[in-house]
Amino acid sequence: MLLSPLQLRLYVGLLVAIAEVNELSETIKRRFPIVFQRLAPMFLVENVDEAVAWYRDILEAKLQHSLPEIPPFEWASLLPGDIEIMLSQKKAAQQWYSDEVPVSETPANLIAYIYVKHADSLYDRIKGKAKIIMEPIDQSYGIREFAIQDPFGFILIFAQILE
Repeated sequence: MLLSPLQLRLYVGLLVAIAEVNELSETIKRRFPIVFQRLAPMFLVENVDEAVAWYRDILEAKLQHSLPEIPPFEWASLLPGDIEIMLSQKKAAQQWYSDEVPVSETPANLIAYIYVKHADSLYDRIKGKAKIIMEPIDQSYGIREFAIQDPFGFILIFAQILE
């Protein structure tokens, strides 16, 4: 099948347009690379109010946002220092996101590894108030760390880079 001159020009024009779109796409990717900015774990719990109280009392976390604005909460965002930890009522998370969000009696296999300054000071402040999983220890990879388990089963490791 032979193409007419008009069809041939249209076909070549289409190929040029496709090449230009591909080139533009690559330019956009180079100009606007994906940059991950931060991670905010969301712990699924039965009672968000209890979790907020624990994180406030033990880690001195500040309540940043909550749904609703007054208790009882379905969701809360806490700031212990410069990091964010979100807490969600288990069933609410399934309603918001998907029934595919796994909800179980025990927490997911997750360890939150949190970098801090002055790990020993933090340890001294919370020992006796939280379940200690690992006492402070200097690791061979240049980190001093200790681990706790919150009352909801989540493991938190606090790590200080040794200098």
